[in-house]
Amino acid sequence: IDFHYCGNPTEALALACHIEANVVLMDLVMPTQCGLDLLRDFRANPRTASLPVIMLSVKEDAETKSRAFTAGANDYLVKLPDGIELVARIRYHSRGYINLLQRNEAYDALLKSKRCASIYCPRMVEPRLLLNDLPNRDCDGPWPPATAGSSTDRIPRGQFVAAHATRR
Repeated sequence: IDFHYCGNPTEALALACHIEANVVLMDLVMPTQCGLDLLRDFRANPRTASLPVIMLSVKEDAETKSRAFTAGANDYLVKLPDGIELVARIRYHSRGYINLLQRNEAYDALLKSKRCASIYCPRMVEPRLLLNDLPNRDCDGPWPPATAGSSTDRIPRGQFVAAHATRR
């Protein structure tokens, strides 16, 4: 685990984006800015909107914790937490965030594959993850160049992963 400390709350968002943080530990009470306001800034930024934030505070009351969770905190720890517990929570939230990023990346690839399938083989109703028959190229150019229904309308073998498509 690499820790990066930022003593200036106005620089925290930029630092989190720059280092591509997996988890943020944020104090609720800071000298120049309220932690809840900074948390709202993190949630309003598209690059940090889903980044896990663990709030730290000396305040133990339920109302303060509720406000933190309402503002978008993923977790709340009362200072000073046990080191073993803190590391366990950091690892837990980090693993969850990495899984989210991987899931989003896979989903984006699936959407791109579906878009390619609809461009290259318009007769496909619903491509499912079977794209072996698609050409090995991006979806940027027209393909096939021949008119639809000709003998060149068949799609050549490519390098895509297994797929299945229902034809009309």
